[in-house]
Amino acid sequence: CSLKAHRSSLGTLQLEMARTVVFSSAALALAAAGVWWLRASGGNGEDEDDEESTCSKDEVLQFFAELQRQMPEKMDPIMQQIQMIKAQKPDLDMAMLTPQIASHFDKSLLQAQAELLAEMDVPLAEIDAATHGFMDAGDGDVLAAVAKFRALYTGFGGKVEVNLPADLDEAKMSRAYDAWAEARDKGSSATVAEVRKGFVSEAQMRVLKAREVALMDEALKKFGLDEMVFSSALQHFMKVSPTFKAKVYEDSQEQAELEKKTANQG
Repeated sequence: CSLKAHRSSLGTLQLEMARTVVFSSAALALAAAGVWWLRASGGNGEDEDDEESTCSKDEVLQFFAELQRQMPEKMDPIMQQIQMIKAQKPDLDMAMLTPQIASHFDKSLLQAQAELLAEMDVPLAEIDAATHGFMDAGDGDVLAAVAKFRALYTGFGGKVEVNLPADLDEAKMSRAYDAWAEARDKGSSATVAEVRKGFVSEAQMRVLKAREVALMDEALKKFGLDEMVFSSALQHFMKVSPTFKAKVYEDSQEQAELEKKTANQG
């Protein structure tokens, strides 16, 4: 794995994707068909008698665990294309590409979801009802599985509306952002150091990437945040605060310069 490939790290990608808050109507319509799990409570919005799902908790957890495994693999080809584009045009604004990435995720998700449900021999309505039934009952395992997949969705440009913590003002968010960016840079630098030692296999790179994510997650936890809330907070404060928006853009530019420099060294 080369340094060029590495510099489009998960942390940088999340930051850049957070800069885009508008999606095309076509992408939104497509997403609506596949992201039923974004609903906070049960019910599909249709006037029909609610019936208990026959899906078990294990089936619900199996469903989300398999999607969590498959989707990064399905997104890998387009993300490799993005890496090539960024290597050629380091100053390219990712806001121009985010809708395409999100749309590709939605299309891939619809296909993966249909294939998985067919394999499990479970109708979509059943897994939907079961998932929201367990969520409404406060089942910790299902809530965690859904939250994890929602975070994956936002990582690829999907938009999830969440309620921000009441105590999360701009000052606290600014501190959280600084801590997150420091963790991102620390993890990224450690990965670059390993890559410079010699060839790094895909399996080794996945481990290094996981360490980067763990560092960023740990930084956010100190502020009572997770990746999904942080992403929504980024979008919110960039819309309402010119100062915070400038802070994020400045950091983004610094990352682009560092990425360009590292690519040239590779």
